[in-house]
Amino acid sequence: GELRCTSALGKGTTFQLLLPATQPGVAARRVATRNQDEKSTHSAPLNILLVEDEVMVRRSARRVLRHAGHVVTEAGDGKEGVDSYLQAAPRPDVVLLDLDMPVMGGEEALTRIRAADPDAVVVLTSGHRDASHETQLVSLGASGFVRKPWTGTELLAAITQAVVRR
Repeated sequence: GELRCTSALGKGTTFQLLLPATQPGVAARRVATRNQDEKSTHSAPLNILLVEDEVMVRRSARRVLRHAGHVVTEAGDGKEGVDSYLQAAPRPDVVLLDLDMPVMGGEEALTRIRAADPDAVVVLTSGHRDASHETQLVSLGASGFVRKPWTGTELLAAITQAVVRR
């Protein structure tokens, strides 16, 4: 696709979004295949605590997780996530935790959750980390890591792998 923008002072701005043509049914087949892949990536519904400060990312993750049959509780920062985890009864099966957040970052939230519950399954997500840092986070108790931007299939696979390893 292509996005074109023209602007003239005092006259305004025009945006044109050009999308590639496709044969009828191709997009529908791709969506159906992706949806089937996402559904087959998990076995049983999980209670997932989603801790993410970016509203659009949180909305996308919630949609993927609920579509896969999971129950999702949300928190907008690390402190809220830790508080939600500690107050939940029963505790979530999985915590999906962003690393880069205001108030309390993901590393500190991970440390606090694991201190309260050494068996907690915590999958970290970030777009700003390198492989050596991921290894360090696993040594701190992370059960898994999924790099942003993730696909729904990647997100569900990371959660499934973390639960299976438990």
